[in-house]
Amino acid sequence: MTDAARDELLATCWTHAGYAGPGWADETSPRSMIDRVEAIAQTGWSGIGIVVADLVAVRQTMGFAELRRLIESNGLAYTEIEILGDWWATGEPRRVSDGYRELFVEAAAELGARHLKVGGSMTDEPEHQLLVDEFGALCDDFAAVGTKVALEPFPFSNFTTVPIGARFIDEVNNANGGLCVDAWHIFRTETTLDEVAAVLRPEIVFAVELDDARGPIVPRSELFADTIDNRLLPGEGEWDLPAFVRVMRQVGFTGPWGVEIISHEHRARELVDGLEVARDAAYRVLEAGR
Repeated sequence: MTDAARDELLATCWTHAGYAGPGWADETSPRSMIDRVEAIAQTGWSGIGIVVADLVAVRQTMGFAELRRLIESNGLAYTEIEILGDWWATGEPRRVSDGYRELFVEAAAELGARHLKVGGSMTDEPEHQLLVDEFGALCDDFAAVGTKVALEPFPFSNFTTVPIGARFIDEVNNANGGLCVDAWHIFRTETTLDEVAAVLRPEIVFAVELDDARGPIVPRSELFADTIDNRLLPGEGEWDLPAFVRVMRQVGFTGPWGVEIISHEHRARELVDGLEVARDAAYRVLEAGR
C-alpha cells in the first residue's frame, strides 16, 4: 500500500457507466446500479458519481432510500450527482431545467450527496447579472439539503476557463457555491498551473478530477467530441498531472479525487477491470504529485 493509496478516490459517473456517454440520446447506463456500487466498493474507491439519467431510473425502480442504503452498506462515503444546465434560462429550457432541479434536490436530500456539478451555456452568452443572481439562488436551494454546488468550467461553454469560473464564484460570494476543477479543461485550454493557483482558494474548490490526453489542442468546434470520446487514464497522456496534483494540494484540496475517464476504449472495458485500471492510474499520479 503506497502513501498515495491513503488518498480517497471518487469514481465519477462515466468511469463506471460502460456503454453510455455525455450528450447521447439516452445517457442511462446499461449496467445495474447494484453491480456498480458493489464493484466500486470492492475495488477500493471511496465515492460514486451518478448522472441525472441514472437518477431518473433509480427513482422509477429501487428508489433513493434503497440506493443510499446500498451505498452506505458498501462503505462509500461520498456521492456526487450531475449535471444541471440551463439554471439561468427562461421559457421552455428553464421549465425542463427546473424539472431536473427538483429531481436533483430530492436525490441530494435522500442520498446525502456531497455536491452537485453544474455547467454553463454551450450555445450563447447569458446576461452576466442574471447568471450571478440565478447561481446564488441555486446555491441556496441546495444548501437547504446540505449539498454544495460545483460549477465546472468547460472550454466550450461561457465559463471557458478555471480563472473565469473562479472570478465568477468570487463575485457570487455564496459559501455553498464553488468549482469542479477538471484537469482536462485546464490543459485543453492551455491555462497554466500558475494561473490556476493564483485564483483558487480551498473554500471554493469542491471537486477535482483527473484524466489525461495526448495530441494538439483541437479547434473549439471539436472540443465537445474530444472531451467525451478521447480521454486517457491519468498518466497515459502528455500532461504534467503530477504538477497539477501538487498545485491542487498547495491550494488546499484534500479529496476525494474524482477520476473521469470518458472514451471509446474505457466504455469497452469490463466493469471491474475499468475501475481497477482507473484506480491504479490515479494512485500513480497522486503518488508522483506528492
